[in-house]
Amino acid sequence: MFPCKASCAREQTNGAKTAQHFTAIMGILLCTTAIIFYWHGSYTFAPLEYHILTMPIFTAAPALILFNLETLRQLVFPILFLFFLTPIPEELLFKLSNILSTTSSLVSSSVANVLGAICRLNARATSIFADLENSKRD
Repeated sequence: MFPCKASCAREQTNGAKTAQHFTAIMGILLCTTAIIFYWHGSYTFAPLEYHILTMPIFTAAPALILFNLETLRQLVFPILFLFFLTPIPEELLFKLSNILSTTSSLVSSSVANVLGAICRLNARATSIFADLENSKRD
């Protein structure tokens, strides 16, 4: 017997037979979504990020098709590790590093000002925090 339970009828506790097509349809939709996402990523400037991002979806889809939702719930933790393997896009990484750099310079400048040292930030910084700091001075 094949391990595919999606197309087999299963008897419930009340005696009625119901077909378990829901998880198979969800798995097929997930697999189709992953294929479309993989195909779309192949035509971008960073295809590797899209290809790695589709790997957990390709892992979850066969679990739904071949098994059931409870098996997928047991596989959530390993699938999340596959999501953590996905590299952060460079644009987002640059924006986050800019915010982190600006925030750390504002904190250190504020601490230095509280301790009595005169400290001013460069007004040419291109960040939201620098614009807020410039508006406070005016």
